[in-house]
Amino acid sequence: MPLAASVVTAAAGAGLTWESNPLGGERSGLLVMFGDRASALPVLILVGALLLTIAAVVATMRFPRRKYARAAILGALTTLGMVGWYGIRITGERVRAIGMDSAGNLIEPEAASHLGIGWYLTATALLTTVVLAIGLTRTHSFRVRGDT
Repeated sequence: MPLAASVVTAAAGAGLTWESNPLGGERSGLLVMFGDRASALPVLILVGALLLTIAAVVATMRFPRRKYARAAILGALTTLGMVGWYGIRITGERVRAIGMDSAGNLIEPEAASHLGIGWYLTATALLTTVVLAIGLTRTHSFRVRGDT
């Protein structure tokens, strides 16, 4: 049950703030992934790996086999890697604004983006998923029908 809860928490974290910038505002994980500056390939890998993880967790709970637990580990590691990629991309982004101060001088403030609480929640939940899935493969409750 904790394994399923961590996967659901990881998916729910995408709706919270992933990017925070004083000039650009806050963007949720869904806007970061599907917004105007998003690439299709990372989104497809992330969503596919998250769906693999969810399916493998459900399969492991229903049919306790090591291969399902290993698929959950693989999916969670891939998802965690993609969330890390988004984290690197977010922290490397800078926003500039051109304006005038009260004396009429041209100013150009610059602000760097920071990771939001939703990104940290998603990354922590995925890391918990990996640890729990690895612990699940180490238990001796798996059936031994030629399954490794």
